[in-house]
Amino acid sequence: MVAKNPKAVRDALARNRREAKEVAEKLGVKKLRELLRRVEHDLVLRLHRAEGLHGPGKDSFTATQQRIVLAQVRDITKQLTKGMKDQLVSSARTIAEKSTESVIDYLQEAETAFRGLGAQALPLNDAAILQSTMSGVESTVLRRLASSGEQIAGANEVPHKAKKGILQRYGMEVIGHFEDAMSEGMVGRKPWSEVRADIVSNSSFLQDAPAYWAERIVRTETANAQNRSNLLAMRGANEDLEDMCKILSCVFDFRTGSDSIAVHGEIRRLNEPFSTWFGLSQHPPDRPNDRGLVVPHRVCWPIPPDLQPRPDAEILARWKLEKKKGAPPSRPAPMSTIPLYLFGK
Repeated sequence: MVAKNPKAVRDALARNRREAKEVAEKLGVKKLRELLRRVEHDLVLRLHRAEGLHGPGKDSFTATQQRIVLAQVRDITKQLTKGMKDQLVSSARTIAEKSTESVIDYLQEAETAFRGLGAQALPLNDAAILQSTMSGVESTVLRRLASSGEQIAGANEVPHKAKKGILQRYGMEVIGHFEDAMSEGMVGRKPWSEVRADIVSNSSFLQDAPAYWAERIVRTETANAQNRSNLLAMRGANEDLEDMCKILSCVFDFRTGSDSIAVHGEIRRLNEPFSTWFGLSQHPPDRPNDRGLVVPHRVCWPIPPDLQPRPDAEILARWKLEKKKGAPPSRPAPMSTIPLYLFGK
């Protein structure tokens, strides 16, 4: 029998409260409470199906995970002080409450049954980043594309090449539905297939489009939220370390595009955008299906070999494999805005 891990469980709940406080300050208590209410409602329905006649059963991994998330969502909802804007009951005060102790006991039991489940905190910050009320036009890639080139209030400070027809395909209201569905799915740890079904149900255009279009939206927007969350964490760390930078890293496999190879290893200060074949971007993705990552790095560290730029010949080889005509665009110049001789000093 696996031993319980009370510290890991308590740490997860404490992180939930910290992130909830941050999100409440940026998003607003009312918006956060609405998000949690929708997640709770969805989890109750999913649990009912999981525990039903044709479901995996109440003691399954799926049902246990859903009950864990539900317990955490309800715990955070209790901490939101009703009627007091941007206030959370302090962790020190609530950690000893009987109701909180019962949540801890349950999570420890789940941790015993399925190692690692009980100690997983909720991705509240990542989910909130998908909300336009917190992040403005930059909240999703779809909003950035829809607003590119438009002279509107709050437009993205970093220009992107506009994708023709994106407003006609979706519209801002539908994009808002997409963001809600993906936020709820992220907090509720919903399978991508179910999140994809949710966004398709909110778009008559997607109902007639190939199935991979919706999958692409979910994957791209999830990557966008996680990379933006990473960048915000880097900026926080830089307040203490003062020499943080970011390095663009792509995933190398048979699906890797020549455009991704061209920008791999690009180095920028935290407030500087990366330069890509598709325009400027503070972090990946710079296009749909981009699987790039923004990697935190310190100038006092040497640059590891796996984050070094790839040779031009490799870019050209992939360009030809993609059967593209002519020569590929030039890679960004400079690849690093920080002199390379400073690294590792």
